[in-house]
Amino acid sequence: APKPLVVLGSANADLFFTVDRMPLPGETLAASSLETLPGGKGANQAAAAARLGCPTYFIGQVGSDSNADLLRSSLAGCGVKLEELRTVEGPTGTALILLQKSGQNSIVIVGGANQSGWALTESAKELLRGAGALLLQREVPEEVNLEAALLAVEAGVPVVLDAGGVEGPIAPELLSCLALLSPNETELARITGMPTDTEE
Repeated sequence: APKPLVVLGSANADLFFTVDRMPLPGETLAASSLETLPGGKGANQAAAAARLGCPTYFIGQVGSDSNADLLRSSLAGCGVKLEELRTVEGPTGTALILLQKSGQNSIVIVGGANQSGWALTESAKELLRGAGALLLQREVPEEVNLEAALLAVEAGVPVVLDAGGVEGPIAPELLSCLALLSPNETELARITGMPTDTEE
């Protein structure tokens, strides 16, 4: 059997408010709709991999609220293995997205459980050592990513980092663990300090 993909990362409830425009300071604006959808870079990547037929485990944390149930059932419905999805006290990670009819959006994120008191269990460590690959993003504490990456590298498991999430430099110790770094244009500009508006 193929070794599984292990995704360690964030799980968010995404609250989409559809608005005509951004509210001005002090203004109350009516939204035409509200939708709550499962999200978070880690959970999204795990869901996508599982739907493609890849055996996928997700290591993450949700809070002790109703949004946790939405995320668990959504991930399970995609076929993601959730033995290492822990429940911690407090809110599940949440993104508030103001979506304008023009397609522009503005996002406010509450880290919640994604940022709360992580501890990799022995079973999570075993999972990392036996993975076909480890996929990380930057919506959980950097020290958690680093601990997981070091365990994976020690076991000969390739580590991929999606540079999306927290701004700021990536720890050199983490960079040295990576088989692949995947930034978008903005992230690449931030990492390299060079313009990315052309393919040159």
